[in-house]
Amino acid sequence: VYILDKSTYKITAFEDPRLRDKEIINLHSTSDGSVWVCIVGVLFRFRPDGSEINTYAIGSGGTSRTIHSLFVNRNNEIIASVWNGGIYKLDNKTDTFVPFHDAPKGNSTNYILQDKDKPDYWLGTRGHGIIRFDPDAPEDSMYVYQPLPINSKGETDKFVLYMAQDNIYGYIWVTMATDLFVFE
Repeated sequence: VYILDKSTYKITAFEDPRLRDKEIINLHSTSDGSVWVCIVGVLFRFRPDGSEINTYAIGSGGTSRTIHSLFVNRNNEIIASVWNGGIYKLDNKTDTFVPFHDAPKGNSTNYILQDKDKPDYWLGTRGHGIIRFDPDAPEDSMYVYQPLPINSKGETDKFVLYMAQDNIYGYIWVTMATDLFVFE
């Protein structure tokens, strides 16, 4: 991890030994100035000056899981996808991540997008395509798989790389392993 001083454009290494020589899974900043750094098994939260706010380990029974992506929703809540472990929300009172009802087995969500008009989320996965996630729905209908798109070679595509929703029509644009798709 490196820090860019925007006044001088000088780049310096962040000297936390826990991050040295580690693969950074995700790096995210939030409106409160926090910098979130995800490595395998641990999520760190730092202030802009580099001092630590907290360290989060997600898992149970001594098993640590990796937070793959973070998303800040319209209510300024932190939502996290945990590799093969479902979707979590940061409980600001306890400063811990609390799981939503477990996602379907094998779900590796790598992108989270909140619908601009609805409270639903769109989860982009590696291997299952797109899943509509409604945290307020009953547990048996909280996760709804969407039909897999057919790419330009006539094959189904299941690997979501990136998603965005346009502000005009509300279409969801998805970059997948083989093509770019748009969904109404």
